[in-house]
Amino acid sequence: MKVIPIQENRACGKCTACCSGVLTGEAYGKKFWRGRPCHFMGDGSCTIYEHRPENPCKTYECGYKKFDWLPEWMRPDKSNVIVTERVKNGVTYLDVVECNSPMRADVLSLLFMAKFNNHYENIIYEVNGGKNYIGSQDFIDMMENGK
Repeated sequence: MKVIPIQENRACGKCTACCSGVLTGEAYGKKFWRGRPCHFMGDGSCTIYEHRPENPCKTYECGYKKFDWLPEWMRPDKSNVIVTERVKNGVTYLDVVECNSPMRADVLSLLFMAKFNNHYENIIYEVNGGKNYIGSQDFIDMMENGK
């Protein structure tokens, strides 16, 4: 697998997709999950940004900010997907979840190009809320069997 450089100059801008009820986590004892935004979201921004907790807020690595091969239009509030690198049983993969609307064809095409350009061998992606897998057979078996 290629070493993928971190895209250090990207900023969230007005994007708050990671707090909007797509990902799961907990901030200061207040849990958030799919369909339930972070308790501290207000009027499209974080009400505690200056005092947000280290985990998950400061440590979450959005794929848009992390990977230089993702174009500008892949910022979650523009693409309606959140890309996260994850590791399970020693296997690294991309987890791509929809942000409140079905995945667009251009996003799906970019994911397939990422695989075939050797950015990532294993990818989980969501289409209309359903999980799909591309990658090695071992990866697919692991994800389908929940092991």
